[in-house]
Amino acid sequence: MSGDGTAKSEPGGADYDELISSIGRHRETTVLWPVKTDADKGNRLHQAYIANLINAIFTPGSVRDFMHGSFAGPGAEYENLNAFMGQLRGFFSQNLGSAMTDAPMGAVDGDLIEQARNLAEFERSFQTNSARYQKSEKPNPEAIYWPDPTHQDHPSSLYETLPMVEKFELLDKSTPVGSAGSCFASEIAYYLQDNKFNYVISESDEADGPRPESSARWGIIFNTPSFKQLAEKAFNERTMPKLVEYHPGGQYWQDPFRENIPFPTIDELEANRDPHIAACRDAFETCEVFFITLGLNECWEFRPDGAVATRY
Repeated sequence: MSGDGTAKSEPGGADYDELISSIGRHRETTVLWPVKTDADKGNRLHQAYIANLINAIFTPGSVRDFMHGSFAGPGAEYENLNAFMGQLRGFFSQNLGSAMTDAPMGAVDGDLIEQARNLAEFERSFQTNSARYQKSEKPNPEAIYWPDPTHQDHPSSLYETLPMVEKFELLDKSTPVGSAGSCFASEIAYYLQDNKFNYVISESDEADGPRPESSARWGIIFNTPSFKQLAEKAFNERTMPKLVEYHPGGQYWQDPFRENIPFPTIDELEANRDPHIAACRDAFETCEVFFITLGLNECWEFRPDGAVATRY
């Protein structure tokens, strides 16, 4: 039973076998479940696991349908993943050869070639990912896992182990540095200014508060397209549409592409457009280190132009 009182199937039990069998009947369902382990057989691949593996490797089509019928039918079972991969390789080895030699002009099976490519890509990806956490291959093995002072073989201190391969001195207090993005970028800007770093400020206004929250008054930025757009307008790769909107909460005017940057009148906003673009470029060209913090907020597009707002 699980903590909420519902029944829970465990590998090796009759209810587990029924669960696996039922999942196998729904081939589009991804099964996040450990492979059943038999003490005398080791980890064997069973029907439901094979069916989902086929779906993960191959795209829909006649070849994948054939794979399900031939390799994931009732009672399908393989000793391990290598054995199953061997079967798939054998299939392509035999069929690609005949397809390339016996097919009439213009009748080579493109699906067969594409699926063979998918198999090769899956194997490469599997080999890379399966070794990703092997400590023996890393410059600093202790940076792979969270330090555990109680570990039986490799105890390490949480406070003494750096969570990186090596320490790289990115900047010092003389380095020109800037930031743009979410509220995290603003906090970085405040910290750097408060601690006397060389934070680049090419544009500021008292209306924004006691300290600038960014290197130029581009406002808060939450998504990648908005930051790309900022760089494009700074270097005259994009001409922004001239839009204004009224912010009823703060009772000020703003450019919808520069959120939280207040202007008392439309005239003052318009007068700032060209100087702002120049300030953006100056900030980018001056900074040697630049912090970018983005997020997963929605992205709104101005349809006539394709310009995007950080949020709305």
